[in-house]
Amino acid sequence: MKTMPAPIETAFFSQRLYSVDVDFPERIHSQDAKVAAVLLPLVSIEEEYHVIYTKRTETVLSHKGQISFPGGMAEVQDIDPCRTALRETEEELGIPAASIKLVGRLEQVQTFTNLIIYPFVGIVDWPVPLILSTEEVSKIILIPLHWLMEPEHSIEKEYNGHQNVVFFQPYEGEVLWGITASMTKKFISMLEK
Repeated sequence: MKTMPAPIETAFFSQRLYSVDVDFPERIHSQDAKVAAVLLPLVSIEEEYHVIYTKRTETVLSHKGQISFPGGMAEVQDIDPCRTALRETEEELGIPAASIKLVGRLEQVQTFTNLIIYPFVGIVDWPVPLILSTEEVSKIILIPLHWLMEPEHSIEKEYNGHQNVVFFQPYEGEVLWGITASMTKKFISMLEK
């Protein structure tokens, strides 16, 4: 089984990820802009890192019932993608920015719907009281990072005409797949360098 350094060694992540400093593309403030940001939140539980995922409610407009990172669309008041990720995390989970230590980011992802997603990685002070947005989040799922890193727990396959869609094996009955799973795999590959 793969192991990670002790949670206090946050430099481990910073050395493997891109800098959090990134600006929006010029088109962000236009009406047709499709830019979003997410946070890949890490917590240390009993000296082991876990990733916090959210399960979306069945009442949200898109991706009903899917597993995702906290995050969402950029808004005019967001000065950069990092602020979008932190704002959305607080809105969805009630975790204030002061309780998150940003350690880096992944390369932005462009989806087939032409949405540009900026994924940031942060270590959350844990435990922290969670206040879930009942409109957006039905529950959180904590998945150990070592479990996600095991190669037999994920596969890539064709899905709905799209090649190389990442699927993880069910974890406590929940299936992580699609763009969130793909970003998770990218994060893992950066850690393994």
